[in-house]
Amino acid sequence: MSKIIDETKIERIRESAINCIGRNGIGNASVADIARNAGVSAGYLYRHYSGKDELINDILEKTLDIISDKIEELINSGSVPEKLINDFIMYLFETAEKNSDKIKFILSLQNDFSYSFPDKLTARLEEFCSKIIRKGNDTGIITKEIAPGDMYIILICVPLQYIGMELRDIFGNKTEKNETIKKLTSLCLAAIK
Repeated sequence: MSKIIDETKIERIRESAINCIGRNGIGNASVADIARNAGVSAGYLYRHYSGKDELINDILEKTLDIISDKIEELINSGSVPEKLINDFIMYLFETAEKNSDKIKFILSLQNDFSYSFPDKLTARLEEFCSKIIRKGNDTGIITKEIAPGDMYIILICVPLQYIGMELRDIFGNKTEKNETIKKLTSLCLAAIK
């Protein structure tokens, strides 16, 4: 007999994990906390996920689907790499404005060495970074020396870390969003030329 899956509960579990991990870090977000915050029992969560890592991987895979779709949309729009990078950075800022915990969740995964990205997800990241590189190579905007890992750092890590600094108000000098996006686009472009 197959399990009956209540997608609204599963989505609540995912959102709860994003919130708990985004606010408290991976190590301080227990399965019990995630389940309680989602309004389900820990047993219900364990019926669908073997543990916190499987839940995180599921969320990360869905997040990569969204990011990949956005990158694909920007690539297919015929945007030149400068516009593609600008629009993608704008997308990250808009995501942070709508739900800062999503950005904090991704930053937690990137910066916590207790979490290891699964090979399947690493391959997907490499694939979409390679697409951007090919587009940039074709137009001469991106140097041939840029590798997928470089592009990931330039296009994703740098803007996310910048957003994280703004969320934490580290330097206390928030600038207007469009100016910040323009500056980050410029920095990213300088790094890939």
